[in-house]
Amino acid sequence: MTNPVHLRQRHNHKRHQGSHPRHLRRSGLRHNGEPGLTGKILPIAKEWQLESVYAVVFLDTIHFRVRSEGQPVKKAVYIAIGINLDGRKDVLGMCVGENESDKFWATVLNGLRNRGVEDIFIACTENLIGFSAAIEAAFPKTEI
Repeated sequence: MTNPVHLRQRHNHKRHQGSHPRHLRRSGLRHNGEPGLTGKILPIAKEWQLESVYAVVFLDTIHFRVRSEGQPVKKAVYIAIGINLDGRKDVLGMCVGENESDKFWATVLNGLRNRGVEDIFIACTENLIGFSAAIEAAFPKTEI
């Protein structure tokens, strides 16, 4: 069996890169021309892409009591539901956090932007302190 450290050291040297099969060099194709892991994951990742524009997005948090290591603790589930321009509802995301905060909402909103949302016309929220600023930072043209 080949030592993984030795392979890693060989991989870092330019003169040895040609001796590695193509699929080890992150090309997305195996040496026989078949799609590798990257080729199989890309279609699934594209399904995670969201619409570029949503007419309305509802942003809310649901609080639950759950057991963690035998003790009841509070958890917050952040939910973003969007209505696209055709009137179809989509669950844009659900994230679990310790408690509701504007910083965590900023992370959720930036995640939506990273998944392809470019603009939201109207955002419906409870207007938590700092929430408006988080929305304006991610989507500056949004009406809150």
